[in-house]
Amino acid sequence: MMVIDIHERDVFSLAIDEIRRGAIAVQLPTGFVLLAAPTEAGAMQLDAAKTRLAGKNYGTAIGSLNLFLGQAMASSLPEEFNRAEHFERMTGSFIRLQFRAADFQSSTIRSGTHQGVLLDGVHRELFRQIEASFLWAPPETMWGNAGDADNYCAPLCTCCNISGDPGGSIVRLDKALQFAEMRGVRLVLSCRETASELAPTRSSATNANRSASTAKARTWNSSRRGFRSGCAPGSAARLPHGAAGFTWRVPSCRLRSFRGLPSLPSCKSVPRRPSWLRRPSWRT
Repeated sequence: MMVIDIHERDVFSLAIDEIRRGAIAVQLPTGFVLLAAPTEAGAMQLDAAKTRLAGKNYGTAIGSLNLFLGQAMASSLPEEFNRAEHFERMTGSFIRLQFRAADFQSSTIRSGTHQGVLLDGVHRELFRQIEASFLWAPPETMWGNAGDADNYCAPLCTCCNISGDPGGSIVRLDKALQFAEMRGVRLVLSCRETASELAPTRSSATNANRSASTAKARTWNSSRRGFRSGCAPGSAARLPHGAAGFTWRVPSCRLRSFRGLPSLPSCKSVPRRPSWLRRPSWRT
């Protein structure tokens, strides 16, 4: 097993080579994740590493927003919010879009929707380069396509833990290394810039897990139109002041844990600030 800082020279090339053989672990701003190739083989590698439970789906780590949005059904995005520059300001969010018909199910798509996480800096550059290395990969049935144009190639991304672990996502390097050694993950990319943020106390970690579980139970179905409080289909709304971590909705587009939503056309009613605000979580 190799442990390398993500800023080291040639680390991206090393990660690209290794991800074609198996999953890799990467330290993100809020914890460790596993990345794998955007293929059926990559999904199976994550299944093995996590002992994946039934009913789970894998998201991706977004590299190119244009490629991500290019997979979305055009009718599922409002005219006021359908370009890469709109979503670029949502760094730090999970974004769920309608990729395929609502009856399509796979390891990466649930009821036609797929979720990606949008980061910036060195992590985003890593995702871009991995994504570029799979641009010409053969079509994969898990993306529900019939040709190369519909094949999505961002790396699969999931939290670094055993599926369903009550302890939640791994946030400490020593725990990540134990997991990697136990599950046969051969490459771990650490990040010294975020290491100080990933050492919560036992009580705070427990509270965060409870908050994440509550948030997951209260998120809206992505097939609904508008806000629960009564927004009309195709409309958008301002996020209430201070509502960092709020689940924000536009038709068939869900954003979790976003801080700093840009001003958008408001509607008559807006949702109340929820009591279950939380930080981003890669728990699957």
